[in-house]
Amino acid sequence: MSLGMFIAGGLIMGQLGNIFGGRRRIWLLLSSFIQTALVFAGLIIQCTVPVRQDGPAALGVIACLAFSSGGQVAMGRGLKITEITTAMATAAYVDVVVDTGLLLRNNRTRNRRVLFVVTIAVGCFVGAFAEREISSTFALLWCAVGKTVVTLSFLFNRRIEK
Repeated sequence: MSLGMFIAGGLIMGQLGNIFGGRRRIWLLLSSFIQTALVFAGLIIQCTVPVRQDGPAALGVIACLAFSSGGQVAMGRGLKITEITTAMATAAYVDVVVDTGLLLRNNRTRNRRVLFVVTIAVGCFVGAFAEREISSTFALLWCAVGKTVVTLSFLFNRRIEK
């Protein structure tokens, strides 16, 4: 379910991005809105059905989150910001350590990659704490809040190609 929906999200959202223009502001808003709506849909399923690790409700949550993730990767690729892989932290780690300008004082590419890796690491610890100490629903709620903030940020980013 997870891999299939991830690929479906990448395929559908990626091809729509190709049609509408992967760097166009309206597409970024729409794509991010769809991703966010899917995270909220997963959250709603989890809030309305008793939390279990198997069964149709669990598969529904996985489907929503996996499709959203595939769409996020497709959107990230469409932006052509190669320093941020959006899906594979391991690739980001390797990209940092093999950077020919790793020790240069001013290296925007390295700085983006390092910030990306640090953000992922912090997010993992915060998410693990939230899931373990409170609940998976709480962790998913914060994921939805974060996606909402990103979606709203596209409204104010004037540097995006129109």
